[in-house]
Amino acid sequence: MACPDDDLPEFRPRNASLARRVFTPLNVAAYITWAAIAFTVVDRAKLRAGVATEWLGAACLLGVLALFVAAAVRARPEATRLDAANAMLQGVLVVVAEMLLREGQTAVLLIIVAGQLVFMAPMWVTVGYLALANTVIAAMWTQRTGSLGATLAWMLPVVGFQAFAGITGHYARAREVAREHLARVNAELM
Repeated sequence: MACPDDDLPEFRPRNASLARRVFTPLNVAAYITWAAIAFTVVDRAKLRAGVATEWLGAACLLGVLALFVAAAVRARPEATRLDAANAMLQGVLVVVAEMLLREGQTAVLLIIVAGQLVFMAPMWVTVGYLALANTVIAAMWTQRTGSLGATLAWMLPVVGFQAFAGITGHYARAREVAREHLARVNAELM
């Protein structure tokens, strides 16, 4: 993956305290989204009964949260390839959780992945990765329901929100790169 570290904008506040890095407004929104999905898709009765797939699915969801928090905790403000790999691993865990829990709503967590990945990888990598993840989930849903039309109707809002998160991040990234370029030019002129 071609992703020069110095071309990527900040996605963590510079010189921020640990609490400020972990609890930025966008991170809080991600935590709320994660909690809403996790508490909806994990069946507590199946957990009490010791159903292995439910436990593994819940572990995948906890892994998504742990990786997200780990990315927020890092003190280095610039995105790196490790950060991109972290976001991609979150996406893999979302897909595996969907496969195990079979609830459908788990795919919403790919919106959080899209919002991170656009800061860390070239746009073609982000789009390709999300297309692959969504295709795998759509195939699982179609196999369960037997209806491609229903699957597409369910996937459309999820993919739309992923696109919204990605495009918003892309424009924020472009603005940050332009701001840093302008600051360098101003410094050179002075």
